[in-house]
Amino acid sequence: MAVKRKKPDPPAGAPAWMMTYGDLVTQMLTFFILLFTFSSLDTVKFRDAVISLQGAFGVLSGGTQILNLSDMPTSAPISQEAAPKSSPNLVQVKNLLDDMIKEDEDSKQKENQDESADNDQEKEPLITTILDERGLRIRFTDPVLFDLGKADIKADAVDILRNVADVLATLTNHMQIEGHTDNIPIRTASYKSNWELSSIRSCEVLHFMVQEGGINPENLTAAGYGEYHPLAPNDTNENRSRNRRVEILILNEDADVKTSGK
Repeated sequence: MAVKRKKPDPPAGAPAWMMTYGDLVTQMLTFFILLFTFSSLDTVKFRDAVISLQGAFGVLSGGTQILNLSDMPTSAPISQEAAPKSSPNLVQVKNLLDDMIKEDEDSKQKENQDESADNDQEKEPLITTILDERGLRIRFTDPVLFDLGKADIKADAVDILRNVADVLATLTNHMQIEGHTDNIPIRTASYKSNWELSSIRSCEVLHFMVQEGGINPENLTAAGYGEYHPLAPNDTNENRSRNRRVEILILNEDADVKTSGK
């Protein structure tokens, strides 16, 4: 009867290849911990480094990954912070214009201190700036720029309009100049309708901005809306005065260039 030989006991310790593999994994773990420590300042660069190593070693492809790369931001050609800005922020432009308008109003109030008490009541500003989703809107309410039923820029409006133009000349944004009237019909030898009057007024401001303000004409558009985009019902003299206006809309740099009513 044959005697079964006892199998020899395996050598103590792990196989030699496992030691080499363990050293490699330990070194890679240490390396990634170091990368992760530095990546707290820039996760985009860390993601790029992990992807590069994944392709080089092939050890991270497939299987369960400790690092979820989908949660990390991807690199972009130019970050929003680093992107060059071609014009000042419109909020800053609004603040500058508001200060300028207030200074002009204060100066006019000092010149008219001898007027009656009725005129000392607080009134709505004749020039206002409004920020909306499309950009910055500068509103000149009647009678800042024009006399009633006329389209010639008033002499005492030239200074404030030139000061506004000096600020706008620093911008590269597209600008729309929009004319509006009240609903009182006009039919004269010069203007057949409120559309014509509002259009000519906006063109007069456009020409001023180009010739006196040095604004690039390629950045300007003029439009006349007549009586059809009122701010208030045309039921009182005050409301009709509000509706007679010229507005300069400075579009956001990423906005579509198209007309708007109000």
